[in-house]
Amino acid sequence: DMDIATKYLPSRADWRICGDFYDVIELPENKVGLLVGDVQGHGVEAAAAMGQIRVAFRAYATNQSDPGVVLGETNRLLAETGEIVFATCGYLVVDRETGVMQAAWAGQPPVVLAAGGGYRVWEPETGPPLGVMPDTEYTVTTSVLAPDTTLLLCSDGLVESSDVTMQDGLAAVGQALSEHAANPKEAAH
Repeated sequence: DMDIATKYLPSRADWRICGDFYDVIELPENKVGLLVGDVQGHGVEAAAAMGQIRVAFRAYATNQSDPGVVLGETNRLLAETGEIVFATCGYLVVDRETGVMQAAWAGQPPVVLAAGGGYRVWEPETGPPLGVMPDTEYTVTTSVLAPDTTLLLCSDGLVESSDVTMQDGLAAVGQALSEHAANPKEAAH
């Protein structure tokens, strides 16, 4: 059994439209795909590119079980459009029965896992952002999601700012998740 919660807030109040995105995709064989990404820039152009990436990603993901291939095909499509758009992205496929997680990463912040009062940061092997090099092959990194573990995927706006390093931000998020492991939605507040 897997509970999924999402929260989507801009890091600045004056950014009404941005290019951050996420998706949850039901897959065959009792698997679920979790997608998170961030298009370079803000405003209507970033939001439009985000929409295109999500549609392409969903189309590839429903026909392909390998997250590296899905990320690679989405990257190729984005690079071939001729528009100068870059996006960091992380795609994680979780087998609900075994807990096996397969991740393909393109410059996105690492995954934070919290259980039993502690947390760990899992850093899937990463490739370049989408839209940079059309022929990039994204490596798949595998791990196991233990029962009763809270998993967090996020964009850099949650864990990094001009005065907070990503390492410190990940530690703060991990601490909050571990303190609220029984109710992870509380950690978002």
